[in-house]
Amino acid sequence: MLVLSQLQNQQEDFIDIINILTKNSKAIVLLPVSIPSHPSAIVDHEFIMDHILIPMKEEEEESDQMISPSGIHSVIEGDQLIIANLIESFDIHQLSKKSLFSLDTSHMKNHPRYTILASHIQLSLQDQQINVILIQKPISRKEIIDWTRQDALKGLSTSDKVEKFIKQFKKNPPRTTEGANKTFLDFMQELHQDANDDDDDASLDKIESFLCEQLYDYFFTDPHGDEAMQGEALESRIAAFNLLDLDLSHLGVSLSQEEMNTIVKLAGARLQELNTIKGPKEKLDAIIKTHQIITETVQQDAEKKELLNTDILLPLLIYTIVKTNPKNLLANLKFIQQFRRSDQLRGQSGYCLTNMVRTKKERKGGCVR
Repeated sequence: MLVLSQLQNQQEDFIDIINILTKNSKAIVLLPVSIPSHPSAIVDHEFIMDHILIPMKEEEEESDQMISPSGIHSVIEGDQLIIANLIESFDIHQLSKKSLFSLDTSHMKNHPRYTILASHIQLSLQDQQINVILIQKPISRKEIIDWTRQDALKGLSTSDKVEKFIKQFKKNPPRTTEGANKTFLDFMQELHQDANDDDDDASLDKIESFLCEQLYDYFFTDPHGDEAMQGEALESRIAAFNLLDLDLSHLGVSLSQEEMNTIVKLAGARLQELNTIKGPKEKLDAIIKTHQIITETVQQDAEKKELLNTDILLPLLIYTIVKTNPKNLLANLKFIQQFRRSDQLRGQSGYCLTNMVRTKKERKGGCVR
């Protein structure tokens, strides 16, 4: 039981928590019998604060309503600890004097619940007895935050839901891009399930773009992260290719220099736009347009109309990328993969994105020589 072990072995780091447990005879510490399932979960000060319960009535009264020092409001019913809500700001001394809520647990069927395995246990901490309840699994603040977000959106119009989502996301942003991606896609899926009109895709596209514009700094690759470093390394490699005076003979493609200049100028300009566009659909549209420019330029020659396939298109994409070296190309491709709805990555969109990802692999593998 990591919580108790931390309190016993690192007392200086948790002196405020120890004081709550030893000086308040009604305070309870929740001890999960299983370890946190998520690998990023750490049994630190914040984690333990979430596992402290303080009754919300006078000490001489019995109370089934509890509050943690971190603001998790819960109620004990039988062998269940039911989360009521998450209070952002409060005075714990005022809350402990009287109940602020009249809770009807029959309306809490969808609230997060934690199974109580044993209660009325007392264990020793600093030579004093503290109250302990054993629970099946750790309290998950992320689970509670996700639930409060979803619960707050019920009954709201779509615009209200979007506004609420942005506000709550900025207040409690996920720690990683992957976490932001999951939160975003879960919300978009909820909107998709609630939609019932004929232009669902068009409406969702607008919402998707708006959210990504508003939350772009949270969604886009960390400029100091590993992926950004990989992108910079690839840009340096592409710059080195240009020093070698790469031409089409290296790629096995026979086009006139005029045709290639047109492709590089027009298609390259589209790729450079990726870094100024913030919507995943709009970024993907720029990639599709890049393909269209290459296709139309090549097919102006009637003899080449039947020859344009992936074996020719891919080298032309690589050549365009090498000659223009668009900034943050890797990060932009990943952004599209993460934040464009998966049901929209099919057909032409999926084909064009797949080709761009393939050019990334070819260039990283050193196929351009």
